Amino acid sequence: MADKQPIKVLHVSTQTGWRGGEQQIMYLVRLGKEVRHYLFCPEEAALRKEAKKEENRIEKRNKQTFLKPFLLKWLFLLLLLLLIG
Repeated sequence: MADKQPIKVLHVSTQTGWRGGEQQIMYLVRLGKEVRHYLFCPEEAALRKEAKKEENRIEKRNKQTFLKPFLLKWLFLLLLLLLIG
């Protein structure tokens, strides 16, 4: 039987303050047991400070190693949709 791969979730927040959306992200991080969380937010965000308390649950990537494959995949899909449509 194949090993189960954890679900990967990318949380994106552009806010620097703390509001309901950021609180919801932290609820999801704390509840997800078989989930690999990735957080993308501004360096000065309150969410980033709160996420440091949950370091063992959130994957760390620098911008270059994370964004390049992620953006390339989405740009390819967008280009494909534009060519088809």
